[in-house]
Amino acid sequence: MKGQGPSSLGQTSFPVVMGQKYLIQIGVAAQYFPGCGTLTMTNAGCPTTPAHDTCATPITLTSGQSHTANTACATTDGPAQGTYPFTPADGIVNNDVWYRFNATANGTLSVSTCDAATTFDTRVLVYDGTSCTGLASRMIAGDDESCASDRASINVPVVNGASYLIRVGGASGLSGTVKTTLTFSAGALCPTTVGTLSGQRLFTLSGTPNNVPWSWALRTPSMSLYQPSAGPVLASAGTVGLKNAFVTSIANASTAAACGTNQVTATTVSTTSFRVRVNGSAAPELWTGTANALPTCTPVSTYTLGAPGSTGVSCIFNPTMTEVPLLGTDCNGNNQDDAIDLLSGSSLD
Repeated sequence: MKGQGPSSLGQTSFPVVMGQKYLIQIGVAAQYFPGCGTLTMTNAGCPTTPAHDTCATPITLTSGQSHTANTACATTDGPAQGTYPFTPADGIVNNDVWYRFNATANGTLSVSTCDAATTFDTRVLVYDGTSCTGLASRMIAGDDESCASDRASINVPVVNGASYLIRVGGASGLSGTVKTTLTFSAGALCPTTVGTLSGQRLFTLSGTPNNVPWSWALRTPSMSLYQPSAGPVLASAGTVGLKNAFVTSIANASTAAACGTNQVTATTVSTTSFRVRVNGSAAPELWTGTANALPTCTPVSTYTLGAPGSTGVSCIFNPTMTEVPLLGTDCNGNNQDDAIDLLSGSSLD
């Protein structure tokens, strides 16, 4: 900038982003001789705090909408937590801004900061409900680096009529420009790859049905399928009736979501056992819970992705469901894990 200060001295101002480095070139006009001088730099502070800087002031976005923000002046308003247990343990989210999504149907919400306009390592957390109290226990999804340049993107099942808070911030105190885009898919985000033996789980039931409906969710890193209410099953139907209801419910939900009969399947293995299979290399996680709520219970001690509705707990389900470990072998070459062959009584191994 030429001649903008006292005695035609140079003076300028420009916005800066924390963590970024800048080069400043100083010189004199051609008609002047070189000389000595003093360079003075002043940090005027953040010019503008984002309007959606706090949990209490989120911007509401609908499916297909994007919003671009600069988080350099954003505070850290949410609880001191990162994306664990939905990703491996990492640092807390910093300099966050907030959005709100209101679900108009059951389905999958995608929150992405992958756009090239995003300039730093982002993290995204999603919370159930819109209250700003008790957030730490209401986190239902989190991601820190699912797309290029460590930008965050996440898919999370949502319930018709429910609202969700979305927290977008940076890793390790990083900030800058972030473009956040929301996309909603009614039903499910279907897998697209060819099925493999590893993309399945085996479950067995025991006990007497309790005539109470339930919810369930199937999840892999590439899809989520949610059913808010299945059953109920009368005690007189026995465990066989409960198993049949589970198999039918998963098949119906897959069809309704247009996933196709070969992408998400549940099949009977024995009178009390069934297999769930999802196309792709990742074995699906099966969660259960109270009807018309995101499920929080798992038949195993832990899952990689974490529960759709909370951090997840083991529980007894209507009546008891247990996962049967797969052997990871297919000795008779029938494209079926040997544990399934043994349980069904059809093993030729």
